[in-house]
Amino acid sequence: MCGIAGIIIKNGAAAPIDVLYRMLDALRHRGPDGNGEYRDKNIGLIHTRLAIIDPMGGIQPLHDRNMVLVGNGEIYNYIELNYELGPQDYRTGSDFEPVMKLLQRDGTAAFAKLRAMYAQGSYTPSDGKIIIARDRYGIKPLYYAETPYLFGFASQPSALLQLPGISNQLTPKMPQQLLQVGAIHGRETIYQDIFRILPGEIMKVGGKRERIPALPKPQQSKATFPDAVKLFDKKFENSVMLHQRSDVPYGMFLSGGLDSTAVLTMMARLNDKPVTTFTCGFASKTVEDERPRAREIAKALRTHHHEVEFTENDFWKLLPQVASALDDPIIDYATLPTFKLAAEAKNYVKVILSGEGGDEALGGYGRYRKAMQPWPLGYRAKGRFDGLGILRDEKPVRTQTVYEGTKLQRAQAADFAGWLPDNLLIKLDRCLMANGIEGRTPFLEP
Repeated sequence: MCGIAGIIIKNGAAAPIDVLYRMLDALRHRGPDGNGEYRDKNIGLIHTRLAIIDPMGGIQPLHDRNMVLVGNGEIYNYIELNYELGPQDYRTGSDFEPVMKLLQRDGTAAFAKLRAMYAQGSYTPSDGKIIIARDRYGIKPLYYAETPYLFGFASQPSALLQLPGISNQLTPKMPQQLLQVGAIHGRETIYQDIFRILPGEIMKVGGKRERIPALPKPQQSKATFPDAVKLFDKKFENSVMLHQRSDVPYGMFLSGGLDSTAVLTMMARLNDKPVTTFTCGFASKTVEDERPRAREIAKALRTHHHEVEFTENDFWKLLPQVASALDDPIIDYATLPTFKLAAEAKNYVKVILSGEGGDEALGGYGRYRKAMQPWPLGYRAKGRFDGLGILRDEKPVRTQTVYEGTKLQRAQAADFAGWLPDNLLIKLDRCLMANGIEGRTPFLEP
């Protein structure tokens, strides 16, 4: 996991090095192990590195013939891709180098072959174009901004705010949406000049702009329930196995719930040595403390277990750090405890597996039971501030999107399109990256 950014100067002038360095500084927390840059005429690319695969090599930007690439995330099937590509003149052991080879061979069709979380920018000097792309679930963030003078992309809005002509003015009504539903959904962000690359989206920049349709959605299975259980067990075990590919120590966040316990059970099955687990709890009796339940599970599966306690003092101490990290803001009570848990975990590991996506994939939310009943257009629009008269416009900020499938599947699809990438995955990315840790989500398997 890393930080990436790039700029294209539209009039052909040289990419300003001072702007690139300001962007690099804004992303340095995402890559404490090193950084790199590339400039060619009006193009500039930067990369800050958190070294996970091939720590001694794997330095970016990657160069090969007619392509330069910067990537953030993890290509879990990079070994299998190497076999598919056959003998190649590999310069590193990086998991992103096979992606560059595939892009040269297959074009943008290469992205459909990745079992990965990623955000990437690849530049071809021969035509002066950059392709930017994001994984289908939006696990890794990617943003862009544009003026008559330049086009820029980056892993976080804080880097794009370093560009000349990009304002930090707020987008009208976005603070209201944030207060109502706890997240800002879709392409827009809190900043009026900065936008998201959507999950699964591919964009070609340079000359005529081209948006390539998002990656195809996974197909619905028609298997019987017993067969589906067997198939899920096989696929989930394979997913956890791939998500453990790492050249550095890894562990997992254990809440004691079904999702994290399922991940841990698979990890324990696949590892000869004890898994390193981390749990955060609360001293107050007014809040559920997950530690006792997690402690029992950790004992049963014989993990190396670590616990932290979140206190009232932690709230005031960590709030400024968390607010700074969340440059794409969300409202989520678990954000501060997650940040503290990551700060503890970095003393032991550089990679964390977690259960994000489990409730969405397997229908675990209680609200999904309500989805079997007729639901209004304002699904998930009601927030805790509704009805207080403090918001100027209390109309639903998100209406039901038309999806195929049953009512339950439509509810799940709505969360996969909005709540998951626009809240939960932002929380995981920002809280862990601020502490130099890569977060991985084996339930979100392409």
